[in-house]
Amino acid sequence: MRNAILGLIGLVMIGGSATAQTPDNFVIDTAGELAVLCSVSTDSPVYTAAIHFCHGYGHGAFQYYKAQSFAKGGSKFVCVPNPAPTRVEAWSGFIAWLKNNPKYNDGVAIDVLFRYLGETYPCKN
Repeated sequence: MRNAILGLIGLVMIGGSATAQTPDNFVIDTAGELAVLCSVSTDSPVYTAAIHFCHGYGHGAFQYYKAQSFAKGGSKFVCVPNPAPTRVEAWSGFIAWLKNNPKYNDGVAIDVLFRYLGETYPCKN
């Protein structure tokens, strides 16, 4: 499935611009790679694809977290305030946090993302 999605992104990018980035830019393993993709410039030929990938990644990860944390026996460590931050605010916060914590750049993207969320939006027990 992942390869099919990457292939589709690659086809869109190849057809869109001769100077477009390659599909390899959309392979996210580390937090640093995630931050680079999520902070792509609005004038980049892949901005739309990158920002949608970024928002989808975060939304999917958080939906999975909610399903697990609200399940019987699940535990919560991220509690989003009300009103919740927008996706743009959340990603901007993550990128700024990672710049202040560069030791996590090479960490597994999803782990570091939830480290940020847990530190930024901790549950009050």
